[in-house]
Amino acid sequence: MKRLLYLATFAVFGGGILISCEPDSVEPEIFDSAPSITITSPGSYIIENLDFNMEFKINDGVSEEISISPLESAEFVILDSDTSDVVVPEVELAVGGILTEVDQVFDNNLPVGSYVLRVVARDTRGNETVALKRFQVIEDYVSISIIGSATPGGWDSDTNMTRDAGNPILWKINDLVLTAGAAKFRANGNWTVNWGATGFPTGTGTQDGPDIPIIAGTYDIELNVITGQYRFQ
Repeated sequence: MKRLLYLATFAVFGGGILISCEPDSVEPEIFDSAPSITITSPGSYIIENLDFNMEFKINDGVSEEISISPLESAEFVILDSDTSDVVVPEVELAVGGILTEVDQVFDNNLPVGSYVLRVVARDTRGNETVALKRFQVIEDYVSISIIGSATPGGWDSDTNMTRDAGNPILWKINDLVLTAGAAKFRANGNWTVNWGATGFPTGTGTQDGPDIPIIAGTYDIELNVITGQYRFQ
């Protein structure tokens, strides 16, 4: 009988010893990193004197449960890309939580030129991220046209093209009937700014370049006013 009691007592305490040796549960690791910045606007090209939206997405965590340092502050500044001089002084952005989306209209009075948008975001732990976006402000041409002996109006009358709504540096015209001859592109109905080259049906026009040789046909035509590249299709 005593032996049975001894075995039972050992079994109880033995089980307790086994239970007490189980490892503690592992807490999930908390993720903490610097904010991420996504700039969706401005695009690569902005038209002179045309206001545009500043659009940013600033994120600092996957979810509320694993982000231990939410957003605290952010700002942007615009610099001259050649000199790094400040063109638009620092503008503070309202941020908070782990995700902030900024969409505000920018009153564009930047002269034609190349710029760098610099966005900085910080979280409450001092983590900081800097994002850069380069863009150009291009001249707001009143019109872009094609003119020449191959065009319907000859050298005396411009055939106007239309700015592409989704890409302001492209001007287009579709189904234009051309005869064998020559043509050039020009801006604002005069020769101050014009593009010409010897290539056809594609080429890169230059200021005061030669007449473009045209083969008779009906064409969809486009011109990139930044690069001077053109295409007759």
